[in-house]
Amino acid sequence: MSMSLSGYEFERAVLDTMVPELEADGFRVVIHPKQDTLPTFLQGYQPDMVAYKDNKNLAVEITRVPAAPASKLKERVLRERFAGHPDWELRFVYAPPVNSDANIPVVSKQTVSEHLDRLDASVDAMGLTAALLTGWAVFEAAARALIPSSLTRPQPPARLIETLASEGYVTPDEADMLRRLSRTRNEVAHGRLDLTPSRDDVDLLIAVTRSILEPAT
Repeated sequence: MSMSLSGYEFERAVLDTMVPELEADGFRVVIHPKQDTLPTFLQGYQPDMVAYKDNKNLAVEITRVPAAPASKLKERVLRERFAGHPDWELRFVYAPPVNSDANIPVVSKQTVSEHLDRLDASVDAMGLTAALLTGWAVFEAAARALIPSSLTRPQPPARLIETLASEGYVTPDEADMLRRLSRTRNEVAHGRLDLTPSRDDVDLLIAVTRSILEPAT
């Protein structure tokens, strides 16, 4: 049975979709920016996300109910703040309520390790694109086995990496590498047929997956 997304999960789902697209367009993205990093005219207001690119800056506000009077008033007041600042764009993202996927059963670390061994031995036979997609599935299964309370549902790559990093299972350098691999994984999974991962990419994903399993074995 599916469950309704909480406010936090709803926001994360929207951000996890937008961030890779903005980064691919060359923006530097900051989620929940601190007040002291924002321009003076935005003091007292915290956007859900800001994105910077040359002379074009975005402030993103996520909401579920565009028709509500309170939402319309908030939008009008905020748009007045941005008047006279042509280098900034206020972007409201109105997304309908959605349902999350059903929980995914947690498999044992031994099962994950066995799948990892089979993947490692089959990379050449299955091809690099298939190996990366399979490797990411094994990586997510490994993360779910380690932190089942946080990762019971299917996870957007950005949140999966963020959770592992916050819990100390991956280093900052590993998290950066995983973010890069997640972008490649997303592109090939959604039809980027001209993009082929490298063998180094697949080997790195396998190595990081092994490393997060090792402390518990």
